[in-house]
Amino acid sequence: MTKTTRRGGVFASAIALLACVFTLHAQNGIEPRYEKYNADRKSIEVDGDLSDWAGVTFIEPRFEASDGRETGKGNKEIDGTEYSTFAEFAGGTWSGPDDHTTSIAVAWDHQGLYLGIVVTDDEHEHAAGNAWNGDGVQMGLTDPERETVTHLYNYCIRDGYESGKVYKNGDAGIIADKERGPGNYSVAMVRDDAAKTTTYEALFAPDSFGFEQFEIGQQFGFGVCVNDGDADTPGQKGWSGWGPHMIVFGKTAPDAALVTLTGLEVISSFSEDFNGEDDEYSELITIEGTAVHTEGELRITEAANSQNGGVLVEDFSDGAAFNNFELSFRLFMGNGTARPADGFSVSIDNDLPNLANPAEEGAGNGMKICFDAWDSGGGDLAPQIEVFYGGESQAMQSFTGTTDVPEEDRFADEDGNLVTLWDNDEWADVKISVIDGLLNLDFRGHSIFADKVISSGVFEGPSWLFAARTGGANQAHYIDDLNITLYSAGGPLVTSFNGGPGGFDVSIADAEGNGVDLDSVAVNFDGEAVEVVKSKTDGVTSVKYSLDAPLAAGSDHTAELSFSDEKGNLKTLPLSFTVGNYVTIDPSAIADSSLKGESGFIANITQISTEQTGGANNLNGNQIVNAEKQINGEYIDPITEEAFLNEADPDAFEGWSYFPVIVEMVNQNQDAPGEVGNFRASNDREDEEIPGIPGWGGSTDGIAGEYIALLDLEKGSYTL
Repeated sequence: MTKTTRRGGVFASAIALLACVFTLHAQNGIEPRYEKYNADRKSIEVDGDLSDWAGVTFIEPRFEASDGRETGKGNKEIDGTEYSTFAEFAGGTWSGPDDHTTSIAVAWDHQGLYLGIVVTDDEHEHAAGNAWNGDGVQMGLTDPERETVTHLYNYCIRDGYESGKVYKNGDAGIIADKERGPGNYSVAMVRDDAAKTTTYEALFAPDSFGFEQFEIGQQFGFGVCVNDGDADTPGQKGWSGWGPHMIVFGKTAPDAALVTLTGLEVISSFSEDFNGEDDEYSELITIEGTAVHTEGELRITEAANSQNGGVLVEDFSDGAAFNNFELSFRLFMGNGTARPADGFSVSIDNDLPNLANPAEEGAGNGMKICFDAWDSGGGDLAPQIEVFYGGESQAMQSFTGTTDVPEEDRFADEDGNLVTLWDNDEWADVKISVIDGLLNLDFRGHSIFADKVISSGVFEGPSWLFAARTGGANQAHYIDDLNITLYSAGGPLVTSFNGGPGGFDVSIADAEGNGVDLDSVAVNFDGEAVEVVKSKTDGVTSVKYSLDAPLAAGSDHTAELSFSDEKGNLKTLPLSFTVGNYVTIDPSAIADSSLKGESGFIANITQISTEQTGGANNLNGNQIVNAEKQINGEYIDPITEEAFLNEADPDAFEGWSYFPVIVEMVNQNQDAPGEVGNFRASNDREDEEIPGIPGWGGSTDGIAGEYIALLDLEKGSYTL
C-alpha cells in the first residue's frame, strides 16, 4: 500500500486519499484489462437484433493459450506475455480474423443479465448432438471468490439451419441446455451466411445465477467459450472467448473473469483497436503532426527530437450530456534519451485543436490528464501524473526520475520500489474513470488515484485529444486499444471530502430529479458504526464526524459512507485518508480571556540602547539568535550584574518586562512617519511608529520585537 501526504502545517492536518496498490496482471490467463469487468445497466430485447446494444462496448478479449493441447493464434504480446485471439485444438486450424473472431458484451437490468456475442466465422458447423461439440457458446459462472464453478449453460444452432432466421428457445434445430445449475434463460440466435456472422443473444434470469434478484454491486466469476469447427474438421476444433479456460480443460473457477454489476446506464461508447491496415481507423479520428498509424498502433511521437503529434477523437455521442465516463487504453512511453521527454496528455473539452502546446499540459479548459516526464525545475513536480478540471489541479502524483521531488513523495509499489512513468520494454495499461464525482486512475498495474473526490462538471458532446511531444530530449509515445464509455448521471455526487486529526466531513450534491434520502445516511469509521451530524440545505447533504481526541499523525483511516437516493438505489463509498503531520497548540499559548473578540497582533517590543550600554547602540547585531536572546531578557549589565531593562516598557524600572500592545497591521518603522518599503500612505498603508519607540531613553536603536497573531479558533484542525 502506497500513500503520499504532500502537506502538513502548524495546528493543521492535510489529507491524502488512500492509494491501494494492486496488480492488474491477470494470473488466470485473461488479457489483463478484461480480467475484471463492470457490467453496465441497460435493457435489451432478446431478438437476435443487436441495435439496442448501442452504447455498450463489445470487447474482443484475448487469452493465454498455455495448455500444451492447444496452439494460440492471432497472438499479441502484452507486458512480455503472449495473448491469443484463438486457440487451435485437435486438428483444427485458424487462418485469420475472417476465419473466427468473437466480440462479447454484457449488460443487466431487473430482468437479468444480457450476454451479446457476435462471431465472424467463415463456416458454421454443428453436426454433433452436444451444444459444445461444434460452433456454439458455452457460458459458466462461479462464486465471487472464483473458487467453485456453480453454473454452466451451452447453446448453439445446429446444421440444417436457415440463414437469417432468428432461432429461439423451443425451436427445432437448436440446443440450449443446462449442464450445471438449474435456471431460466432465453436465447435468440441468427446465422447469416452472406455476412459470415453468427449472432447470439441471451437473457439469464436471476435464478440462473442462483440469485433472487440482481442488485448493484453484485459480483460473480464469468467465463465464455465460443467453440469453432469447420466442415472438414467438425466438432470442437478450437475456441475463442473470455476466460475460455474456465470452461475447457476441466471447468476451473480461478480462470473466470470477475464481473461487477454497476448502477450506471450507458449513453454511448467508442472503441478503436487500430488493428486495421495502415491509415485504416475510425472516421471520427483525425491525426496531426508527427502522429502516424502503423503496425496496429498509433504512434504520436517517435523517440526523436522536436516531435509534436495529436490524435483527435470527435464527439461520438450526438452531443449527449454526461458527467460519468470510463476511458482505457494502452500507452507506451520509452526508448528515449537517458532523461526522457516531454510527455503525453488526454484532454476532454469542446472545440479542441488537433495539437496541444505544450502537449504534456493538454489543451482546453475541461478535463486534462497529463503524463509529464520532464522536471523543469523551479518547483516542478515532474515526472508526474496530474489531473486538471477547469484549469485547477484536482489530483497529482510524482514518480521517480531526474527530479527535485523528495523520494518519500514519489510513487512506490507495494514492495517500496519506486515506479517510473516510462519503460523501454513494457506497455502500460491505463484506465481512468470519473464516476459520481470520484476519480480512479490505474497505471502500470497500480492504483494511482483511488476514489479521489474531485471537482468535475457536465460535458456535452466533447472531443477527446491525445497529444504528445519531444524537445531536445525524447522518447516514443504510442497508444493502442482505445475504449471510451459514457454514462448517464448515476445520482447524487460526492463533491467534497476532508479528513484530518479531528474527524472528517463530506458533502453530497443531489442530482436533478434524484436526491439523497437524508435518513438513510450512515457511516462506518474504521469498521465501526459511528453517529454523525447530518443536514441538508439547498440540495447539498452535509455529513460531519468529530472526535474527542485527535488521530495520530501519519495514521490511515476509512470512512465508509452509505446512503440511498430517492429512486431507492443504495450506494456505499469507501472514502479514505491519511492524517498529515501536525502540531497541537500548547495550552500555555491561550490568550487571556480579556482579549477575546480582539483582532490583530500582540506586539512585544524590547529595546536596549546606548542609554544603558554606555557604548553600543545595538547588542543584538541584527541577528535572529541574538534578537531572541534580547526578547528573553538574557543580556546582562556588566556593571549591575543584572539584566538590562526594557526601554520600550514605560514601567520597566525593576527587572525585565514587556508592555504588550495590540496592533491591527504590522507596517512599522522606527523613523515613522518617514516611509520605507512598498506599504505607503499613497496606497492607504501609512507607516506607523513601533510601539514604545522611542523608549524612555529617547533612542530609536537597539530594538528587537515579536508579533503574535490573535487566532479565534474553534476546536478542530486547521491548515495555515
